[in-house]
Amino acid sequence: MRYAFALCVTFLAACHPDNVRLLHAEDAAVDTCACPDRACALRSATPVTEGRGLLMEDYENLPQEEITRYEAAVERITACLTRFDEG
Repeated sequence: MRYAFALCVTFLAACHPDNVRLLHAEDAAVDTCACPDRACALRSATPVTEGRGLLMEDYENLPQEEITRYEAAVERITACLTRFDEG
């Protein structure tokens, strides 16, 4: 029974992305930029803009590529929110 549990946990960990915040930020960037109005954009961006962002251990443990992807997603969110201020 313990073997089955350990196998199940190991399999789930292997399928689970290392950085869920990265994937959420990228999804939020797509959703925010697809919004037709400011209210929609704010709803889409809120989980990322009000979140904790990357933690210190993320910067220590994640590959630079993933850190760069996260920061690019946040920049896209900011740019898409700003377009409503300019319009």
